[in-house]
Amino acid sequence: MNRPAWHIRPFARSIRAAALAVPLIFFGSLGAHMAAACSFHVKLPDKTISDYLVDSTVVVLAREDPANQWTYRPVAVLKGDETTAAIDLFIPSTTRRRLANNPDDSVLLARSRSDGSWRRLAYVASENRALFERLVKNSDTWIQSADNAARLGFFAELQDHPDKSVQRFMLAEFDRATYRDLRQLEIRRPTEFLAQGLWQPFEQPWAPIRILLIGVRGDPEGRALVEKTITAAETTGWSMHLGAWAAALVEMEGEAGVERLRSGFLVRAEKPQQQIEAVLTALAVHGAGGDPDLRAAIDEALAELVTGRPDLVAMIARIFGAQGDYSRAPLLSATLEKRRLKSPSDIITVATYLSLARQSATKQVRAEP
Repeated sequence: MNRPAWHIRPFARSIRAAALAVPLIFFGSLGAHMAAACSFHVKLPDKTISDYLVDSTVVVLAREDPANQWTYRPVAVLKGDETTAAIDLFIPSTTRRRLANNPDDSVLLARSRSDGSWRRLAYVASENRALFERLVKNSDTWIQSADNAARLGFFAELQDHPDKSVQRFMLAEFDRATYRDLRQLEIRRPTEFLAQGLWQPFEQPWAPIRILLIGVRGDPEGRALVEKTITAAETTGWSMHLGAWAAALVEMEGEAGVERLRSGFLVRAEKPQQQIEAVLTALAVHGAGGDPDLRAAIDEALAELVTGRPDLVAMIARIFGAQGDYSRAPLLSATLEKRRLKSPSDIITVATYLSLARQSATKQVRAEP
C-alpha cells in the first residue's frame, strides 16, 4: 500500500486512538471553512442579519401596538403570511420614544424557521426602508445558493451608506466572508474612514475587519498606519488585534511582510505567546486564502520555526488546522518521527492534525473523477 511520506509512523501510532478520541476543539470539523476574516475578531454575533433573514418564515416591519405601547404590531409584511399571533417581544423605552418621534420609522422583526421565536433585527429609519425591503427580497434567493458572492456583493454596495448601523451590518457580513473573497472586493473607502473608531472601546468588535479592509485597500495612509502599528508591537509586546495587523502587513508587502513577521516575531524567543499565536494566525489565513505566490515564503518561515522552536509545533498544528489547511502535514510529521515533542498534549494535537490531513487527502482522492 502506498503511503504518503508524512504517514504516522509507529511512534505516533500508539497515541492515535487517544488523538482521535479528543474532541476536535483544535480544528473544528473536517469540512472547516476556508480562511475567514472572523479568525481575528474579538466577538461579533455568530449570525448576521442576513443569516436571520434566510432562517425566517415571516419578516415584518412593526411599530408599537396602540392597544399596548410596550408590544409590537406589524405595519407591513415583507416575507411570509401576515400573522395575527401576538409578537412576544418587548419594546424598550428608547425604541418606543424614537418611534413616537418618527412616525414613519419602524422595526424589522423576523420569525425563526427553526423554533418560531421572534427576533428584532434592526431599527429602520424611514429613509432606509427601501434598502431593508430589498435586503429581505434578496435573502430569499440566498436560501437556494451555496455561493455567497451575491450576498457579499449586496453588502459591498453599501460601503458609502451614511447610516452607521447599516455600516455595521455591512462589516459583520464582511467579517463572515472568506479571506479569499474579501481580497476580491473593491474597497472604496480610504484608510481615514476605515480607521475610525479603531481605538474606541465600543468599536472593538469591528476593529479587526476594519484593519483587514485597510490592508486590502492598500493606500499610502494605510501602509503608514500598519507600519507604525507593527513597529509598536515589535518594541512593546503589545498584541491587541495583532493578527489582523499582521495579515494587513502581508497583504500590502507580500514576501517582505512575511519576512518582517518572521524576523520581528517568530524567531525571537522572548516574544510573548499571544504575539506568536497572532502572527501564525495571520500566516495561516494568508496560506489558505491569500496570494498563492506567498506560499513558498510562508512554508520557509514555518520550516525554520519548526526546526528552531519545537515548542511551537502544536500551536502551528492547531492554528493551521483551524483554517482547514492540512498541507503542512509533511513538515509536522517529522517532529513526531524524531520524537522532538515532549508534552503529551502537544503530541496529541499534532497527531490529530496528521490524522485529519490523511482523511482530507482521502476525501480529495475519492472526489476526483
